[in-house]
Amino acid sequence: PRTFIAYWELRDGSELCVLAHLDRTALHEVEAEVEAASGRLLYTTHPDVWPSGDRQQTLPPWSVCWHLRPPAA
Repeated sequence: PRTFIAYWELRDGSELCVLAHLDRTALHEVEAEVEAASGRLLYTTHPDVWPSGDRQQTLPPWSVCWHLRPPAA
């Protein structure tokens, strides 16, 4: 699968995170990816799927999610 997570630390210490699954087939059981991309959802290409609350969810083909994580305490 062609899936990646990237982070950018912002000036206030928060993190911008993108989780992208750039493949023509769905990715199943993505617990680690979902946990790594935690935070406030800013945008997703598949709002009917993300977030589902199910840690064993499936990422659809060609899906992207952007999250903002608050600064660490």
